[in-house]
Amino acid sequence: MCPAPTVPISPLIADTADGLISDLFAQSRPLRSLEFFPPKDDAGVEALRLTATALRSISPDFVSVTYGAGGTTRERTAQVSALLRKELGFTVMPHLTCVGHTRAELYDLADRIHAGGFRNIMTLRGDPPKGATTFTATADGLRYANELVALLKARHPDFCLGVGG
Repeated sequence: MCPAPTVPISPLIADTADGLISDLFAQSRPLRSLEFFPPKDDAGVEALRLTATALRSISPDFVSVTYGAGGTTRERTAQVSALLRKELGFTVMPHLTCVGHTRAELYDLADRIHAGGFRNIMTLRGDPPKGATTFTATADGLRYANELVALLKARHPDFCLGVGG
């Protein structure tokens, strides 16, 4: 079981919601996106802020924020996603995986993501935790990304969900 996110929910509350990435794809034009990997410490977050600020000049249509191999940086995913959305104005697609989460935790995360104004999520099963060679679902967790898609859509039908393929 993973620890609860260390980012308080209040910074994730939003007045407005992101547009849907599916609407961008419907425009039938090339899209530009960036992917950010959450840093492990506060100095790294500041470096990411500076880099993302510089990258605004290329006008990406959206950015994604990974969840960390085996969930190692999952607390930072929320922090970095909020920074990119609230401070820098990007449309953000945080990643979310099944790794190490119960269904109750995933419902809570879905509610926090939704309250933060995020409407786009990259849903993935995720890699086994460090040192494990096979994926084992957490007790009362999910085994496959399609189960995560179903859980998220049932909870918040307005989510736009990306999947690996």
